[in-house]
Amino acid sequence: MKSKVFILFMVGTVCLSLLGNKTTSAKEDLQIYLNGSKTDSSIMIVKNTVFVPIEYINSNPKLTFGYIEGENPKLIILESNDFTVYLTIGSKDAKKNDENIKVTTPPFTKNDHKWIPLRFVAETFGLKVNWDPNTKNVSIQTPSKSK
Repeated sequence: MKSKVFILFMVGTVCLSLLGNKTTSAKEDLQIYLNGSKTDSSIMIVKNTVFVPIEYINSNPKLTFGYIEGENPKLIILESNDFTVYLTIGSKDAKKNDENIKVTTPPFTKNDHKWIPLRFVAETFGLKVNWDPNTKNVSIQTPSKSK
């Protein structure tokens, strides 16, 4: 009887370990290119969504929007000259000015960093995002400035 329980326990443990973690650190494989230039950032894939730490936004001068630190640690405020986007850690609900919008995969906190869904944020601010599954590269294009 004890051996059957032990075998069932071991089989269950092996099965659980095969499920793995749905969060993947992909820094070695995945690259982000902004207007053709490779950027340096930590990258995480969660449920087929590419996430970058919030610091990526303010550290990149080519982006036309920025992160504002608010009083609520769960609130993420991203602002451009045209509008403000509000995201909440762990929530699929977001706002663009007064318009309610949805995030497919919500932002989260890990290792004292706030992680945001790259495609959602980039496209919300009018950037074009392309994913190349062969090279595992994300290409982001900012709108060209009209003269």
